[in-house]
Amino acid sequence: MLADLIKEKKAELNALPKGSLILKKGCYYHKYRQKETGITRNRELISALARRRYLQKEISILEENRDLADWYDAHYVPIIPSELIASFPSSYQGLPIYSFLGTSGKNTASANPYKREQLKYLSNGGILMRSKSEVLIANELEACGISYQYEPRLVIGGKIIYPDFLLEHPWDQRMLIWEHLGLLDRPDYQESNREKLAHYCKNGIYPFQSLICTFEEDIKDREQIRQIIRLLHLA
Repeated sequence: MLADLIKEKKAELNALPKGSLILKKGCYYHKYRQKETGITRNRELISALARRRYLQKEISILEENRDLADWYDAHYVPIIPSELIASFPSSYQGLPIYSFLGTSGKNTASANPYKREQLKYLSNGGILMRSKSEVLIANELEACGISYQYEPRLVIGGKIIYPDFLLEHPWDQRMLIWEHLGLLDRPDYQESNREKLAHYCKNGIYPFQSLICTFEEDIKDREQIRQIIRLLHLA
């Protein structure tokens, strides 16, 4: 992104007149190759030289930012909860992942402050949710005795994220995130979820491992949801 912007700015810079602007006794001069030419009445050239000076400084800052971004990408260490926990002494192993994340293992309501008025669909367990589809998933999790947290506040890779559901795998206490992608006909929804899924992967949370993604066609009836739960060995 920055590389493209720098390229664009440099192309504009190269198309502008070379040299610099000098002011002497209230008059403007164009200095180029040690030669100074009066241009006080040439407002177009004055503006072009001003733009040139601005672009030179802007490109310099952009290049510094690009170098910093390259350094960050090379040295960035993702926070992967399962790997952090695996590095702890044996006394910590086997504890529920909720203990480390600062959340409880019980079904909990949304912690997401975004548009709370949308929380108007009630699961069988009494948790208010944003969509009927999420309620269908929650009801089957509850029916199978699987604890979940709805839209919990997680900090992943330095970014606050509110996944649809946070589960704990009953066999190995792995954290499982369940995202239901139900509004893919909306471009803004597509983009926000693309960014969220990319952020998950960047931080070691991958589909078919610790990330569950479902779509509307996946949950048309209870049996389909039950089948997903069975395939994941959650129940």
